[in-house]
Amino acid sequence: MKKSIKKEALLIILVFAALILLFAISRTAVQKNGKTVVITLDGVLYGRYPLSVDSDIPITKDNNVINRAVIENGTVYMADASCRNHICVSMGRKKASGESIVCLPNRVVIRIEGESEGDDYDVITD
Repeated sequence: MKKSIKKEALLIILVFAALILLFAISRTAVQKNGKTVVITLDGVLYGRYPLSVDSDIPITKDNNVINRAVIENGTVYMADASCRNHICVSMGRKKASGESIVCLPNRVVIRIEGESEGDDYDVITD
């Protein structure tokens, strides 16, 4: 009886490990590199920039630079911010479609968008 319980427990552990591995593989396979960096300030479009072109983008409000975004080697990151906590600066480099960087105190959002592939749908309704 004890051997049967040990085998069942081992089988359950192996199934869970396989499910976790499949989930991790599917998450990395779904992410596609983005094509465009979209920056909004106060909910209004500030600019659209190709992710393939290296750029240094000062984001200004009332003639003051409040954030600085950098596009470099197919990635985007927040290089500098005038906010106190600098969480947006520590968010790192982003390159996949759907990823974003947010500076909540300055109300700046950097979002990466990709081209529509035709077969990629978020929701289908009747």
